[in-house]
Amino acid sequence: MSEKVSRPKPPYPTIGELCQLLSGAFDTKSADPSSRKNLNRLAVEGDFDWTLRPRIVKDLITRPLRKFDKDLASAVEGFVSSVLDQYIEYVGRVSLDAMSREEATPKLIETFGAAHVAMCLIVLRDKFGGPDLNDLLKQNEKPIDVVFDWADKALEIDVAGIAFSEDKQKRDEIGRWRRAVPIPKRDSNGRRSKGDPIPDFFASIIPLVRRLREKLPERKDTVSLFGKWLVIARALTWLAREMPDAEYESLFDLVRKEIASNIPRDIGAILSRENNKAGERLSDLRQCGLTLMTSHLMPTEPKKQGDQASARHEIDRFMTLADEFAPDGRTRYFLDWCEGRWHVLSGNETDAIRFYEKAADGALYRAGENQKMLIEEALALAAHLRKKPLLKRLKHRALVMGFFAASDREKTDVVAGWEVEQMAQAFGKLFPLEGRFPEASSSRRQKELTSSFIDLTATDRIKPDLANPDRVISIPVLKGGKLRYPQLVWFASQGRANEVKCLLEAGVDVNKLERHGGSALLCALQFAESRGQHEALNLLLEKPHKREVLDRLTDKKALTPLYLAVQLGDPSVVARLLQMGATADLAAGYPLQTPLYNCISKFKTLPHELAKRQILDRLAASTKEDRESKRRYLGGGAGVMGERISMPDFANPRHAAILSEVLSFSIENDASKPKENFVEIAKLLLAHEADPNRRHTRPGPGRTPLMLAAEFDAVEVFRLMTEAGGDSFRKDDQGNDSHAIARSFGSKEVLGYLNCFTDTCATRP
Repeated sequence: MSEKVSRPKPPYPTIGELCQLLSGAFDTKSADPSSRKNLNRLAVEGDFDWTLRPRIVKDLITRPLRKFDKDLASAVEGFVSSVLDQYIEYVGRVSLDAMSREEATPKLIETFGAAHVAMCLIVLRDKFGGPDLNDLLKQNEKPIDVVFDWADKALEIDVAGIAFSEDKQKRDEIGRWRRAVPIPKRDSNGRRSKGDPIPDFFASIIPLVRRLREKLPERKDTVSLFGKWLVIARALTWLAREMPDAEYESLFDLVRKEIASNIPRDIGAILSRENNKAGERLSDLRQCGLTLMTSHLMPTEPKKQGDQASARHEIDRFMTLADEFAPDGRTRYFLDWCEGRWHVLSGNETDAIRFYEKAADGALYRAGENQKMLIEEALALAAHLRKKPLLKRLKHRALVMGFFAASDREKTDVVAGWEVEQMAQAFGKLFPLEGRFPEASSSRRQKELTSSFIDLTATDRIKPDLANPDRVISIPVLKGGKLRYPQLVWFASQGRANEVKCLLEAGVDVNKLERHGGSALLCALQFAESRGQHEALNLLLEKPHKREVLDRLTDKKALTPLYLAVQLGDPSVVARLLQMGATADLAAGYPLQTPLYNCISKFKTLPHELAKRQILDRLAASTKEDRESKRRYLGGGAGVMGERISMPDFANPRHAAILSEVLSFSIENDASKPKENFVEIAKLLLAHEADPNRRHTRPGPGRTPLMLAAEFDAVEVFRLMTEAGGDSFRKDDQGNDSHAIARSFGSKEVLGYLNCFTDTCATRP
């Protein structure tokens, strides 16, 4: 574990603190005795367990609210999840490292807080109706009182009088709620007064609404709307009371201005300016830090004799300046980061990792984009040193901060075996040998990383061991080292049909997998797709395989034999795999897609040059999903997080020519596969219960195979899927159905079929 260092609170409140605030606003802690325990767990573990936040948000807020009003609970859950996601995006992008918590809080309330409360109120008002927002936020008005006034008029009654006509104590209590002061005044001793009470949600609001429903059953919809806004007004009043004292307008004034202006502000730019303003007093410290990171400790720049001592002197100077200008420790993370880099460049990786772990702790909710760069280096170093527990803690944090795309597979194993290798390879890219200090002795300098490129000259001489057909053999790689494969898997991956045949005759187990989950059959499919040689594949297809082998996703690229068979475009191979028991609707690849969706994607037709441009655009794309694809398919060369791909140098004629040739081969190889083959494949998959309505994430959330066929105007497979239960009126997350998509892309054939199909249905008895 890292050394414990006393640090100030980070300028950004943690996710745990925000959830504490929200649970107080909605009073949901009182619903469940375990809520406080859950909140404490989120506060302590939330940044080291990426699965914790959504579960606890659901437990703390959605589930208690759902008992009262399902529609309100769903709206609040969606809004809270969205706000927390946007908040994390700011935390990971905008540094507030020059500010204290006390300095940052008012600015966060004025910008992020006010904007999102305003957005929430507008969304809820548009969704449900209710009181006028200007009245709700009017100066000197009480939100709870406004909601009661609105309900009195809407129901044409005295709500409190009808609900508790026989209970004066309850009526008086409601009167005190309506007078609830949003911001308590201070007494003569400077202490905050309690003011009038804010109603408890479960102890007060629910019984009130329940009584009204009993007495006004014919007005239950209006009563339910009153209950919704009473909860919202209660939350708004509670939030206003909890805001710390600062020299800014009340929360209500800020929110009212946000609603009135209706002009989005660049919150990140505002916060950055405030941080720069706060950092003016730290100018000497900042300049020293900038010199350290961009000159003395730049890991990719060649070093000369004396640079190690110069860097050490500059680190010591930064420490002195930090003690003078930032004694509260707000810059400590940066000093630890510099120490970590200095030790790596000196060849002391074991010493460096301690500083990197401390730096990562200190940068949390403080360092903006520096946090991402720091965690990337820490992950690479931890993988290089094979420190799996630390690697898991850092990966959890990176997932929480949105630096990686999360999937269900990370819920069971946050760091897979292939990731350790991939990140370790990235270490060599982040810290190349030429960037080390020359003073580091050769025994302490990093040895060159073992290459993953197989030594084909040596492997050509490998012969099968027929006496031990299931033997695992060692495969030599360049620059030393070895990889281990079951020999059948190895020979299949090289397309060596004679050796595969001999091993099959010797009784080899075709179901043995290599360490990342690949079977001989899967490897033979990859070879057939890349080389066009099917001999080894045909031999393996003659042998029955276990269903769990056919459905096993490989660890890194999430491939299955059926997914690759669709890529191959050979209906006979697809038919054989389905006959052996492969699951027709099992999603594979990255991002995950079903075999049917993969099949329909082959109907996309683009001019050659436009297809090239799309491939290059994907390489340059920087969404989390695109970055994840790159690190899975391109290995350590893509960097730890898949965003260190160097785009080709088109100014270099040789590079441009090579890239053009590679892209042309790939595009022409896909174009050469007859579309009729994919029609046959679609028939086979549908016959084995592939789902034409299965939702996918690309090219837009909620897209189905049927929608994809509408986009590509693939009318024949569109018809097949419709006849198999495809729903042309089903909508994606943007509200588009197959009809809208076909119109948008000008898919004349599909539109003609849909018009004919609709007319036919309309004339049926």
